[in-house]
Amino acid sequence: MATDKELLEDISFDREVVPKDQEGDLLVGLLKKKAYDEKSAIDLARFPIREEFIDRLIKENRIQVFANSPMKVFLTPMGKIIAMGEFALRRRETRHNI
Repeated sequence: MATDKELLEDISFDREVVPKDQEGDLLVGLLKKKAYDEKSAIDLARFPIREEFIDRLIKENRIQVFANSPMKVFLTPMGKIIAMGEFALRRRETRHNI
């Protein structure tokens, strides 16, 4: 049986629920750059992400488009929560792998 510490450090289930991918990279990138509103919106060209992922993030209310040319986006409140969770998970993975 696993100890409490081992259970807390186990990230396998978390990655099954939230796989590390381009969407997570975008959300965490926007979080790190504090892109929370129109004034702090980031040019989407900075992030290599497929258009279908962008469309899904918009439909799921994770990001909001501010301008079309160049396309600028920022995190919605729900996107910010999800990005914080992904960021925390990545930090935990980094500490676990050291």
